[in-house]
Amino acid sequence: MKSKIALPAAALAMMAVAVVPVLATPAHANTAAKARAAGPFGCNYTNSEPVLRKGSTGTAVKQAQCLLKYRIGQPDSVDGVFGSATDSAVYEFQTRWGLKVDRVIGSSTWYALKH
Repeated sequence: MKSKIALPAAALAMMAVAVVPVLATPAHANTAAKARAAGPFGCNYTNSEPVLRKGSTGTAVKQAQCLLKYRIGQPDSVDGVFGSATDSAVYEFQTRWGLKVDRVIGSSTWYALKH
């Protein structure tokens, strides 16, 4: 009778060893890292917050455009060029959020866009 119990117990122990490493490696580890890296609202062009105004270009403008698109649905494209469409979007955003309306993305506008 002892041998009949010992065999299933040994088999269960071997299965547990085979399953534990799979469970010990969290499948969500990569997902969590990507979520942290993605930035607010999925906008992950840059973390820098320079002062931006009409005529500015680059990844910070893309970040601002992405955040504006999420917040107010404008501008239509995220192209990295602070042109007329982005200028209008900044004006509308600053007006809606009760910010100083200067059409410049400074520290207070960055904060409002990200939070």
